[in-house]
Amino acid sequence: MYQIILSFTLIILIINQIYSTSLDDYVNTPDPTYTWKHLITSQQWFNNSFSSRSIWWHYMIITVPNILRRSNNAFMLIVGGNNNEP
Repeated sequence: MYQIILSFTLIILIINQIYSTSLDDYVNTPDPTYTWKHLITSQQWFNNSFSSRSIWWHYMIITVPNILRRSNNAFMLIVGGNNNEP
């Protein structure tokens, strides 16, 4: 039974490689410029009639270590900032 499942899986993988399209190749090609970010909106301070930037937003960076030594601990760094970017 194990050999049948393994053979079937290999056949599917080979067929998938044979019939891949140009779009598949493009989508699966690594792109070093790809990036993403978390942007958190925490609150609205007054409204737009009082302030041109009433929405408070913050960047958030998540770092996941390769080796997790302490699973019950967390670290949060809060620094000052400004509201110069709309």
